[in-house]
Amino acid sequence: MSVSDKVGPKRTRLNFTEAVNDRFAFLKELGFSEAESLPTIVRYRKGDLEVDVYHGRQSFELGLGVARRGTRYTLSELIRVTDPVAADQYRNFAATTPKGIAEGISRLEKLAIRYGERALRGGDGEFPGTGKPLGGRTVVERSGRGRGKADSQEGVHHGSG
Repeated sequence: MSVSDKVGPKRTRLNFTEAVNDRFAFLKELGFSEAESLPTIVRYRKGDLEVDVYHGRQSFELGLGVARRGTRYTLSELIRVTDPVAADQYRNFAATTPKGIAEGISRLEKLAIRYGERALRGGDGEFPGTGKPLGGRTVVERSGRGRGKADSQEGVHHGSG
């Protein structure tokens, strides 16, 4: 039985949109409004900025993207601006349980704040390729070793990034 079969067609039972609305409430404080909310994506918009938090339809990977003026940046690209080593180590992870969704969305929120908050405030120089860093902050993540058993019990699976 595949992961897709286990989760079934009712993705809403994973509480993805609820977790995103809870953990990404800080976007509303930055002036964003919710533009779309579906069982696999929640999209926020402020002027020419757009943020999407998604749960891969087949991969079940959790991810975040920021778009500005038609150019979309992944979370790893935002991380790369200040910490190329952390960006190389970053991997999306997949979640197939409500507990895994909650943990994964919490991790995305923390990374978005650490590496993307200034970009989300709308600064031109805060996006990859513009020559200005996002603030020199680094993320401290547990190494991949030792996470597997605990994460698999929580429904969190590390993907390819």
